[in-house]
Amino acid sequence: QQTRLGGQARLVRDTHYAGGTYFIEAGAEEFGEGIAAAPKTGSMILKGDIVEEPRSKPLFGQSKRSLYSVIRDLRRGATDPKIGGLLVKMEDVNLDFASAQELRTALSLYRANGKKVVTFMGEAGNLEYYLASVSDEIYMDPFGLLELKGLAATAQFYKGTLDKLGIRAEILATGPHKTYGDAFVDTTLTDAAREQINWLL
Repeated sequence: QQTRLGGQARLVRDTHYAGGTYFIEAGAEEFGEGIAAAPKTGSMILKGDIVEEPRSKPLFGQSKRSLYSVIRDLRRGATDPKIGGLLVKMEDVNLDFASAQELRTALSLYRANGKKVVTFMGEAGNLEYYLASVSDEIYMDPFGLLELKGLAATAQFYKGTLDKLGIRAEILATGPHKTYGDAFVDTTLTDAAREQINWLL
């Protein structure tokens, strides 16, 4: 037979006793934990510059947070049983879309582990909305601004200028999708170049 006594006290300002709970358990089986703590909600603020690699601390101002440290913290929280969800506050996030894709993948780990993700945005553009799209719920400041713009790409061609200078470019390519040299021998996009640009967009 197993018997266990226990208690939990509540203090005000760490010194004054303000009550508590006591228990006694007895039985033929070994007991597990009597009181299980509820999972906590993690929180993260994404704002300003998030750099690819950490830099040395500047003489003035604060050092910028690295993408590696953000992704590391997200991965830890996604698999931590003590964390039941994530609240993200983001505004004016400054990083490239390749890094944003890595960051979004890390955020998606919470949902993959059955944890809810909620995002709050003050002002947001394409990048912030892309990151937030992995969330279960998205909230915005009633006085905030959501500005979504379509993506576009432009191409420059130099053949006309080279012709005027009497210069002829000779480009060797191993296939139609090796389009780097097109700008020197063509005046418009080839079908292969257009296909690649549309795929990226």
